[in-house]
Amino acid sequence: MSWATFKSNILRRADSPENIDSIEFVANLWATEYDKAIKLGRDNINLISVQNGNVSLMESLFKVALLQGQSSPSSVFSLITEFGKGVQAYWTGATMNQFPIPLIPAPGSVQNIVVNSNLVTSPGVWTPQPPLSPNNNTSLIVDQFISAATLHLTTVSGIIQTTSLYPSVPTPIPSPGVIVWTGYNVPPSAPSIAVPAAAAAALAKLDEAPSTTLSQEQLEAAAAEKLEAEAMLEDGSLTYAEKETAEDYVALKQDEIVSGEKSAADVDLTEEEVDGLTEISDSKCEIGLKIVSIAKKDIGIVETGTPPGKNYGGFPGGQRFNRPGRIDAMLKNCGLNNQAKVQKDGSGYYWCAAAVTTWWKEAGLPTPPGAAGCQNWVVWAKKNGYWSTKPVVGAAVLYGTAAHAHHIGVVSSVLPDGRITTIEGNTSGGGFDRNGCGCFSKSPKKGIVGYVIPPGCI
Repeated sequence: MSWATFKSNILRRADSPENIDSIEFVANLWATEYDKAIKLGRDNINLISVQNGNVSLMESLFKVALLQGQSSPSSVFSLITEFGKGVQAYWTGATMNQFPIPLIPAPGSVQNIVVNSNLVTSPGVWTPQPPLSPNNNTSLIVDQFISAATLHLTTVSGIIQTTSLYPSVPTPIPSPGVIVWTGYNVPPSAPSIAVPAAAAAALAKLDEAPSTTLSQEQLEAAAAEKLEAEAMLEDGSLTYAEKETAEDYVALKQDEIVSGEKSAADVDLTEEEVDGLTEISDSKCEIGLKIVSIAKKDIGIVETGTPPGKNYGGFPGGQRFNRPGRIDAMLKNCGLNNQAKVQKDGSGYYWCAAAVTTWWKEAGLPTPPGAAGCQNWVVWAKKNGYWSTKPVVGAAVLYGTAAHAHHIGVVSSVLPDGRITTIEGNTSGGGFDRNGCGCFSKSPKKGIVGYVIPPGCI
């Protein structure tokens, strides 16, 4: 979405007046399209997007302006000036997303570790616009609005409340911080994409905001899976590397049980839709695109078992065969003999990190020692300069806490509004009830620790 897309969507409706049946329709159209454009912009300093603006009040004021225009002389009435009141209403009390965490530390601190709130404190100044003479060219009034709206965004400001680390001996201490920001930006032109229809379809699915709240049935399933993973830890014959996979899964299930939420929403994207989002992504490089092209081929593989959940198999289209498959090959890439464990007790090792390891290795990249453990990815990345709080396409994304990362996937897109999509293994999706059952597209909502940037994208 961009100002060019905003204009195109307005004109597409305006050029078909037979489909416009009321002032309410016009007010809703302008308000909805403005909201879409704004949410895919970002502030000028921290690159954070709007979470919620007051769309309903903006629409009401747009309606008032249109009604005024019907009864006012065209020589003195400026619709865009009156629309400005609606835009300012949109920004009054607007909330911003709490991700990404600002890279510039709060004054006096050395690092921001969490955003507690990000609120718009000034709705900005709208510059009055001259009246337009009556004409049949709708493009003129849309261009005037975009020009005024772009200027207005430079005056919007807000305050971010953080928890940040402040210098102290022997170690930094966490304390509240405040970051002030001014200025917001929406891309001026439409992105050039190879498959616009696929990208639009994917964005529509993301905008539906799938729920991450776990049902009672899902909570019970998570508890059962936690017990299964804990039982694996009691197996004295397992190596430390083999136990790491279970430790990660126990921590993941515990987090879900305590919070009642999954860290990422399930998004049923086709390969074409993944490609569409990747094409319009910010922050991408050649090797990152290669990782995603490999990972997307595994979307839809599912574990053997009914319900799935035996941690082996992995065949396209959700087919289930009682024999080795892609998941077993992924674990072999981490040095784990998955089939030996399956033959011993009927289930294999947890494999989210094995999936990422495989996608990176098949792209020709190095991976950490003990790559089946999520925390090993964090340690390795920080040691080698690959760690980042900002995503790029193809990066490994870690969930959990700073002390214990417990789940991992790869970033498949980085959207202009700051959202990311991922491809993850040993996770839910595709309509299956069990929490961890296959490889699916996800839309992260919480719990991101950071990213491992592919060498070559640094």
